[in-house]
Amino acid sequence: MTGVQTCALPISIVRKLNEVLKTKRFLLVLDDVWNEDAEKWDRMRKCLRGIGGSDESRIIVTTRNETVVSIMQASFTCQLGTLSAGDSWELFEKIAFGHGCAAVKTPELINIGRKIVAKCGGVPLAVKAIGGLLYSKKDEREWSKIENSETWATMEEAGRRVRSAIKLSYDHLPLLSLKQCLSYCTIMRKGEVATVENMIQLWMAQGLLNPSKGSHLEMEDVGSNYMSILFRTSLLQVSEKDGFGRTIKFTIHDLVYDFVQEVAKESIFLFPSSELITGRESLLKLRTLILNLAHGLPIVCKSLRVLFLVDEEVKELPATIGKLKLLRYLDISRTSITELPNPITQLYNLQTMRLSNLQQLPKNFGNLVNLRHLCIEKDGIINGKPCLLPDIGQLSSLQTLPFFYVSQDKGCQIDQLGHLHNLRGDLKIFDLQNVSNQEEAIKAKISTKINLDSLELHWDTRTRDESTDEDVLKGLEPHPNLKGFTMENFMGRSLPSWMLTTSHPLVFRNLEKIVLRNFNKCQQIPPLGHLPHLNIVNIIGMKSVNCIGTDFFGWKNVDDASSSNPSGLAGDAVVSFPALKELILEYMPDLIEWSGLMCHDSSHSVVKIFPSLEILKVELCPKLVSLPDGV
Repeated sequence: MTGVQTCALPISIVRKLNEVLKTKRFLLVLDDVWNEDAEKWDRMRKCLRGIGGSDESRIIVTTRNETVVSIMQASFTCQLGTLSAGDSWELFEKIAFGHGCAAVKTPELINIGRKIVAKCGGVPLAVKAIGGLLYSKKDEREWSKIENSETWATMEEAGRRVRSAIKLSYDHLPLLSLKQCLSYCTIMRKGEVATVENMIQLWMAQGLLNPSKGSHLEMEDVGSNYMSILFRTSLLQVSEKDGFGRTIKFTIHDLVYDFVQEVAKESIFLFPSSELITGRESLLKLRTLILNLAHGLPIVCKSLRVLFLVDEEVKELPATIGKLKLLRYLDISRTSITELPNPITQLYNLQTMRLSNLQQLPKNFGNLVNLRHLCIEKDGIINGKPCLLPDIGQLSSLQTLPFFYVSQDKGCQIDQLGHLHNLRGDLKIFDLQNVSNQEEAIKAKISTKINLDSLELHWDTRTRDESTDEDVLKGLEPHPNLKGFTMENFMGRSLPSWMLTTSHPLVFRNLEKIVLRNFNKCQQIPPLGHLPHLNIVNIIGMKSVNCIGTDFFGWKNVDDASSSNPSGLAGDAVVSFPALKELILEYMPDLIEWSGLMCHDSSHSVVKIFPSLEILKVELCPKLVSLPDGV
């Protein structure tokens, strides 16, 4: 539990915890506590005692507030001291001289670095911030400039050391726009976790992401680079990564937050709706607004770029939305709005739109030629019906399209995707049973979408001609940059050649995760063991497969593997599934045999299968009696 604000546990939660934890030993961590209400803590203490856990259970509380320490009545307190000189240097060294750093680790830089570390006084955040700052500095003069900065002069206590380190990192950010982006992060509440993608889109809406002339970078790429710099300098902190190693959530340390708020100029105006009726002149310059619709939309805000509507009671967007001509970012995902008024199609500068309950798009939605990110939650299913996106292909700037339902309705055929050349991130395509043949599928131009990270292909569960699914899948070959691939309800008996090849060019050469679900008629499992980056394989519901052959490992035998040795290992070692961490085989009722790699008598190769495997789950495969050798 991070950033604890309140201490009253509902009775229902206590009862549930009692059911789960009664007589069991548990560890509860309350991180970064600031609440000073002794009465609330007394109530919570009684609730925790009522859980009935083992006497060996422990509760750990972290805080920077001395009052909280006294209120807790802890059985043991530990005042965390500063890092030793050795630990401080080790932390600094890992960051400043880390992989890809600009500096060469010379005796001169080591000497300067040790002096800088000494000035950090053993404060971890200060060491991290300075290490991240020097990561991109290769010249000895630049290091000396940091060492001799006047910012260090007034430091005496830990708080000042941290602030000075933060100030140095902030001052040395290479661009004014990068400082402005960091300042904009204070739109978050202190301690809040935000999504990287969303913040980059907000920066973009404020005009802070401008690729240099002649650059092939998109604004989103500039934003990603900015994020990398802010993470490296510890001005922002990584909160969560996805299965592909991408940072998807972040937070900002309280001390950094306070510093940035203090030094940032007033470029962001946030007013609650109750103040909008006062006629303040500052509303004319308002660029970001978070409100409910109790007082209607503030049309006086001529310069508004970002609008959040936060009110679950709101079911309709006012037609006056069309008058906010400069609006670039609209978030109505925390409302109950299911339809958009036609005037919204007049927002020609709109770049990002976030929704949660959309049932259909308005006519002339294609007018939004600058729309880059259409974010719709819940896979577009409202009341059991899919949200169709007619003529979505007109939005040629679109980069984010979370899903697309194929339909025979006008403007909803799969060829609409063929016009969207800039799609990136994740894409789910549903109702592929509505695609007639390979020629029609090819029109989606999936193989040209080089920026897709993940692709999901879904058919429905109704019985149909198996040859149609086979033909359609041939035309949906993805680009080799793909990292994640999911298929569901495929009715064909065989797979296309692009899924079966083990020689170059490999379509799946960068694949990290594959999920195959409900292939009721398919009698093949694609070869996967030769893929160097694959770490998750889930095969669920392949009812017609009775044998997993040696092809699954990427080769028919060890000699074939030795000749290609794609794992890059030296010597005679043969490795199949070198990076795989999770393998799930589930609901394969006719699976009888799982063959291992065959090794000829003349072969001297060492066979390694699943060297990195952490999770193996074989379930609902009643006829399978043994696993292959080496598993």
